[in-house]
Amino acid sequence: MQAAYAAIAEFFDAWGLPNARRLLYRILKSATEAKATRIDPSRVLYFFRTLETLLNAALLIHRNQGERKEAILEIGEGEYPDMSNYAQYFGCHLPSQIWLFFPRALSVKEYANPYLVFKKIARYGEEEKWKFLLTELQDYCFYNSSFTEWDDKFNMLAFHRLLQKLLEAAHLVEVRANMEIDGKKRMKWPLHETLQTPST
Repeated sequence: MQAAYAAIAEFFDAWGLPNARRLLYRILKSATEAKATRIDPSRVLYFFRTLETLLNAALLIHRNQGERKEAILEIGEGEYPDMSNYAQYFGCHLPSQIWLFFPRALSVKEYANPYLVFKKIARYGEEEKWKFLLTELQDYCFYNSSFTEWDDKFNMLAFHRLLQKLLEAAHLVEVRANMEIDGKKRMKWPLHETLQTPST
């Protein structure tokens, strides 16, 4: 289980959340266009490799009930996330615009409990299915044909949204629950305590 959480940490060491979201969109768009991508091929290959590792970590955590309570918040019925509580969703990426890290694809329940997204990932398919899909999408980035020609019933919009949810949920787990990996403390933004909304 430690290896799964280490894989999440390694993904976000390689890709900041805003960059990962943007690159995911560009890559999936490239796979559905009838021309080869103009993105650096090594960047595409590395992104798919790290994304597959992240997916496998989510599946492992879900399958073995490896949730960490620190990643789960209590949000009451009818309540909404407190965007001014930066410690819930912002890591140590300085200098950065904080709002870029706030989840956009998650429901309130998923924001409170990001492991619900890992359950959706498992429901969509196991490692073999995910590996096959990611390999096909990766290859179609370099073809002069579209992934949708291979499977015109594939719902790319829903697939993109599910992967966006994965990125955001895994990032919340990284921020809230990955305090140390292999005995080494993870860097967390030191100003969390001071950046609360001032009382009036």
